Amino acid sequence: MEVQIQVSGEDQVSEYTALWEWLKSERELAGRIRAVRRPPAEDELGDGLDLIALAVSSLGVAVAVAQTVPAYLAARRRSARADQVSVVVRKRDGEELEINSNRSIAELEPLIKAFLERGLDEE
Repeated sequence: MEVQIQVSGEDQVSEYTALWEWLKSERELAGRIRAVRRPPAEDELGDGLDLIALAVSSLGVAVAVAQTVPAYLAARRRSARADQVSVVVRKRDGEELEINSNRSIAELEPLIKAFLERGLDEE
């Protein structure tokens, strides 16, 4: 199952870059993520990063995502630059889970894991 991850915050480019690096550094997710680019806007010189695609093929990968995304949000919450950061995880069928940096890691991990497990069960 492939999921798409979108992030939003005060500085969109910084948030995408930070999340991209955070996910890439996770050993369990290595080789499973790719950037999905959009055509440049009229006032941009190059392509923009629109979202991150992630292949979730096992429970181990689902657990890694469920641990990594909340840790990223908690780190951004502690950052002086990030007031509130939101992440949307979207499955191919359109089902979405939106989470933000105001929620606790303990609350988010089981929520994300259950969301991703439902997708694995359907395949």
